[in-house]
Amino acid sequence: MKANFLVWTSLLFIGGYLFLTNSPLFELKSIVLKGDFYKDTNDLNKLFTFFMGENIFKIPLKDIEKMIRGDPKIKEVKIEKRLPSELMVYVFRKKPVFLVNLDNIYGFTEKREIIPLFAKDESYRYPIITGLGLSSFNFYRQINTQKTNLSTDIYHAIKEVDSTFFSMISEINLRDLDNPVLYLFPYGVKVMLGTGDYPIKIKRLKSILALENLKDVKTIDLRFKDQALVKKVKEG
Repeated sequence: MKANFLVWTSLLFIGGYLFLTNSPLFELKSIVLKGDFYKDTNDLNKLFTFFMGENIFKIPLKDIEKMIRGDPKIKEVKIEKRLPSELMVYVFRKKPVFLVNLDNIYGFTEKREIIPLFAKDESYRYPIITGLGLSSFNFYRQINTQKTNLSTDIYHAIKEVDSTFFSMISEINLRDLDNPVLYLFPYGVKVMLGTGDYPIKIKRLKSILALENLKDVKTIDLRFKDQALVKKVKEG
């Protein structure tokens, strides 16, 4: 009895597999491109047009994802089957978390890559990093220096505490590795961070800003353990 059950189960499995992989019902008829990577949409269309009419279960989706992900501009790729005959293709490009002021204004990613800005209206949405001291660079190449690593530490500290706080920062100055400095909108308040403990310092800074009127503040010094020194504009 058990042997018969296994035989019938195997036959059903094989029959189901043959049906899925050979039925005209599952031939690819539609491709929907999603995401925000618009530049090479035509190339993506050409790539997937090659598979039109193929059985949707025979298309090597993982290999295609890997191929697309090989483009250094791409951050994320996901391809989903929508049965019986459609593929949903999600392609997302890398985006900046900061701007950098070098020979021009560029984006700077969470992975410490310098990238071109795709739209000029994005130029004002991110804090700008100054003082990186880079004499040369390549787009989409990860940069591992003390200063770029420091920028990542500060980024993760702010993101951990409150990602909306990025909108308050106009500049992150990294000229002095031992004392990175933030400048805040809209009055250019100078915030001296000092070395390390950045999540704690960002929390302390948020507490100070909740109590102070930025218009009256000149500098906020967070370099000392367990304290913050606030200097007012009227103090000179």
